[in-house]
Amino acid sequence: MTIVRYDLEGSSLSEQAGEINSVTRVCVVAGITGYQNAGHAMQLALQTPAIPQPSEPLFSGSNVLVTSRSAKMFTWDASTNVCTVEVTINYELCRNETDNQYPLRGSSSLQQIETEKDADGEDLALDYKGHKYVGQITPSVVTSATSRETVESTNDPEGLKHAWAGSVNSAPWQGREPGSWLCTNVEYEPLDMSSDPRKYRFKFEFEHNPQKHEYWVVYRDESGRIPSDIEQYPEARKLAKWYPDKDFADKFV
Repeated sequence: MTIVRYDLEGSSLSEQAGEINSVTRVCVVAGITGYQNAGHAMQLALQTPAIPQPSEPLFSGSNVLVTSRSAKMFTWDASTNVCTVEVTINYELCRNETDNQYPLRGSSSLQQIETEKDADGEDLALDYKGHKYVGQITPSVVTSATSRETVESTNDPEGLKHAWAGSVNSAPWQGREPGSWLCTNVEYEPLDMSSDPRKYRFKFEFEHNPQKHEYWVVYRDESGRIPSDIEQYPEARKLAKWYPDKDFADKFV
């Protein structure tokens, strides 16, 4: 017979920003028999049905999941070959599709750009005694960054990473225009390698550029300036598509 007894003194909980961030539970599995060595006995303890398994929630509906477990020999009765194993179960907050509907981190910074337009999108066109001229300015614009975390069930984490990294939003997202958000980085780490498909913790990072993440090729005259009437010649301007686009709102609200 295998008996599981939880040690309340060894358990702990950590909270951050009003959310349970991590939990540690310690229990004792007694009455283990039929093992070949100490390592086998500890493995049998972890496989006991009453012991929480990898990625199992702290309670029904919780997003605090088992991320790691450890075991150590507690007692051993040489006369009966029955042993007791102490098991430590570690839980961590793992957000899923319904939990990541708000920014986890956010920041902003200034980035200097060159432009021939003002804040209203008007050309900086000048006229001196009939000589047309388009000026340039180098203002600093505010760029923003944010991140999201999810738990993904997939056997191809690299494919998911490449599908998102380097993509721009195809539709408005976070109150900003299409093409202004760029997924700059995707990271993942294993959560449960025993499940099928496997489970990974993903972190997605995004950067916002009010000038949009796009590239224009524009005709310039001999002096290196853009003609003031460039808008009248569509063939003199071309948008060079570089980043693939995705509807960010399909995954992140």
